[in-house]
Amino acid sequence: MKEKAYFVFRPRRMEDLLPGNKNGKWQEFQIVKTIHLGKLDFENFANDLLVDRQFIEDNAVLCQQPNDCLLVTTRAHTNELLILPWKGSYVRFAALRQRIRLL
Repeated sequence: MKEKAYFVFRPRRMEDLLPGNKNGKWQEFQIVKTIHLGKLDFENFANDLLVDRQFIEDNAVLCQQPNDCLLVTTRAHTNELLILPWKGSYVRFAALRQRIRLL
């Protein structure tokens, strides 16, 4: 069974990714790479998703299929971000994902 997430078109902040956003839709996804950021870098990214980011540009080429995405995470948060990059360096679609913790 493939995973689905609520992807939002051109979100500005992480809060824009909550289900119910009118610019969003549920869709399947495939994670092609996980990117681990430090706490401050993750918070800066989550507070302005539309800024060009070098880590997106470096990894966007991995997203060859329409549902291929990058998972951006940090140890300091319980949420992770799924992103579908556009033009190589910024977020076109993004979704919020709860981190799965193993005991």
